[in-house]
Amino acid sequence: MTRLPVPVLLAAVHMITGLAAGCSGDDDDVADAGPTGDAAVLPDARLAEPDAAAAPDLACLGGPGPRTAPDPLALAGVVFDVVDYRVAGIAGARVELRRRSDDALLAEATTGEGGAFALEVASDGLPVDAWFAVSLRARLPTRVYPASPLAGGEQPLLIVAGAEEVARWYRAAGDSFEGGERTLISAVVDCASDPIEGATVAIAPPPATLTYYDNDSAAPGWDPSLAASRNGFALATGAAASVSVTAAAGAVELPPRTIAAEPGELTLAFIDPRAAPSLRPAR
Repeated sequence: MTRLPVPVLLAAVHMITGLAAGCSGDDDDVADAGPTGDAAVLPDARLAEPDAAAAPDLACLGGPGPRTAPDPLALAGVVFDVVDYRVAGIAGARVELRRRSDDALLAEATTGEGGAFALEVASDGLPVDAWFAVSLRARLPTRVYPASPLAGGEQPLLIVAGAEEVARWYRAAGDSFEGGERTLISAVVDCASDPIEGATVAIAPPPATLTYYDNDSAAPGWDPSLAASRNGFALATGAAASVSVTAAAGAVELPPRTIAAEPGELTLAFIDPRAAPSLRPAR
């Protein structure tokens, strides 16, 4: 089974459902999420990166998310397994779509060959404010929080990772993983769902470590020497149960997000310039 470098997935963050903006992407920019028998083929990471000279699109700063959605709302995506900073679609993962306000189960599916899955949920014509839960034997449970409610056209590219892989990330960040820590990855994107190069995040209360992802080096990975993101991604090890995350694109601060992280789980939260809802599920 073909494994792709994680940077291929991370640098193409706008494909990770359009989760950031809750809007559909161009067909030329998304991976084939259908069941092909192999891992989905993603564009080369370097080609997927935004133009370093181009300023991020912040026109939606503080504005609302999507207002309408098809009914029913259909989603088709892929779950990727991360091993040694490389990814491959994986079968047998359980994917749940849960309502943000009360965690109610809205739809569920199990991935087939290549990690492909499909979900459909009634929307009444309105965006669905929900998050994804992914589980698979011998992998940490993953929670994925879109930046805005889902409005149709998203192609969720989700991830799972085992304890050994997460421990590798912790070591790179200068921390140790014992198994029960809360692990948070934030992904900062602009209004067009493109990763914001040079983005920073401030997290309160502070995690044990905060590390940005370097996808430009010969050996891509989490790099504690970076003072800002190269592709919008940051890793917080040993995060608190509830944190406030404030992202910034240069001197421009994005609206803060409240994110919940569960012990022994991997949490992936997308952050865009919109005034999105709190990323904390109701209990």
